Amino acid sequence: METAHGMELDPPVKTRFAEIVPPIAVFTGGRDFDGTQLWARRLADQAKEATLLVVPEADHSPIFSVPERFERFLRDALAA
Repeated sequence: METAHGMELDPPVKTRFAEIVPPIAVFTGGRDFDGTQLWARRLADQAKEATLLVVPEADHSPIFSVPERFERFLRDALAA
C-alpha cells in the first residue's frame, strides 16, 4: 500500500463504474461535500443497476444527521 497510495488505476476508477454488475444503492446528503455529491451522482449515473437517494437535510455522516432515514435506506436496500 505504501507504494500505491494515491496512485490512479489504469484505466481510472471514475471511468469504470459501468463494470459494476450487482445492484447498488447510493445515498448522499444535500449538505454533504460537493465532491462527495459529485461522486455519488457519477456512480449512480454510470453503474447499470444503481439507485440514488439524495436527502437534502443529511450531511457527510447521515447515520448521525438523519439516523432514521439512513436506517430506512439501508433496510430498503437490503430487502431489494
